[in-house]
Amino acid sequence: MKVEVESRGVGKAVAEISGLGVRARDLGPIKRGFSDIVDKSTERRFENKGPGWPPLADETRQRKQGSQMLVDTGKLKRAMTRQTAKQSTTDELVSEPTPNVDYARFHQYGTKNMPKRTLVELRPSEARQVAKLVQQHIKGGR
Repeated sequence: MKVEVESRGVGKAVAEISGLGVRARDLGPIKRGFSDIVDKSTERRFENKGPGWPPLADETRQRKQGSQMLVDTGKLKRAMTRQTAKQSTTDELVSEPTPNVDYARFHQYGTKNMPKRTLVELRPSEARQVAKLVQQHIKGGR
């Protein structure tokens, strides 16, 4: 008994699988879309005071006289809502404030004398947007 197998499309299948790997390693093409999602989310957090940010101390509230929470000069808000994405590893995108504002970490994590007011935190729907963006890129749909 003799069995013959004819393969068709092997080259195309290999190229497509290889393309998946290349796109999975190179997230550069979706950096702008990723940053846009993070920026809009952070803008929303500033506008909505968190939600859940602890109120300002009385002396801070008096000094600020009605300005938006965590906004004095606007430098922090501008930096946090105009982030730049970079690929830090072969499978990780990181969004960084532009320009870097050293004191942002004090708000993000809190200090001994200042409560934590998380600046960057994606809602589940925003995390799904990021996942969809990555998925479309890897599939080659962008």
